[in-house]
Amino acid sequence: RTNGKTKSPRIKVPIMIPYRFYHQITNVVMGKQIGVNPKGKPIIEHQKYSVEIIRKQNEFYVNITFDETEIGRVLDFKETPQSDVIAGIDVNPDRIAVSLCTKQGNFKGSKIFYLHNLNTFSTNKRTTVIGQIVQQIKKWLIENNVGGIVLEDLKFQQSHDTDKYSNRKFHQFTYKKMLNSLIRMALRNGFSVKTVNPSYTSVIGKLKYSKKFGISVHETAAFTIARRGLGFQERLPKEVVLLLKNKITTKLRILVASMEESEKDTNTKKVYKKWLQTIKTWKNHHNWKLWSILHKTVYMSNQQLLFKI
Repeated sequence: RTNGKTKSPRIKVPIMIPYRFYHQITNVVMGKQIGVNPKGKPIIEHQKYSVEIIRKQNEFYVNITFDETEIGRVLDFKETPQSDVIAGIDVNPDRIAVSLCTKQGNFKGSKIFYLHNLNTFSTNKRTTVIGQIVQQIKKWLIENNVGGIVLEDLKFQQSHDTDKYSNRKFHQFTYKKMLNSLIRMALRNGFSVKTVNPSYTSVIGKLKYSKKFGISVHETAAFTIARRGLGFQERLPKEVVLLLKNKITTKLRILVASMEESEKDTNTKKVYKKWLQTIKTWKNHHNWKLWSILHKTVYMSNQQLLFKI
């Protein structure tokens, strides 16, 4: 008791702060000096934060909650990044591909950041590794004067693109964590953020840019994502149109003819006939319809096109 009042005992104990949060937490808790008072003592300005102590199996954990300061901005659907250099980012189970693009849509460089054995780690270890990779990406973006990033929109997951979604070997929660970590990093560091529908970015990248720039399919997908964020429509190159009109059309006609002989009116035959009609009248259709046919009929292996059908 002190002066007739009861006070709870004050206990001081050391706490361990994960390295990736150390600077954030110490800046919030310690505050920022904004001047000195008449006595020459520092005036410290503190940000609002709350502390929660949680006991788990005879161990104590401290949750510190505070509002982050965001100096970047998420762009809306109609807006496009205005900076001279944009980065498109393609997230995969074992790597994050980042490709740079000028505001005119030209390729400027790319890099892959590997996430080896991520699916074998515990949740905490996985979070740490993702955080470390995101910091490496931030450093590379700053070194290359990037002003905005373009990512795939979570709303369009598992849409019309490649098999990477169905083959993903780690939980969707981790995939979302990767994208959200990239977005938070961008907003903290003043990048503009644009999200786009990623449909067909992989097949467009493979058929349109892989051979041209000599980069991997992941880097070409990231480049296509960047261009989509800038509003480019990705018209089909002449050689791809010829591929549709010649090799793919011939293959589809042979398959339809073989089905006619069996006198089976299958759904597959109807689909193939529909594709043939779309190719015949290709100028009347949205580019995505044609990229969809390409995605479903051919794939690339060692820079060689092979049939899926």
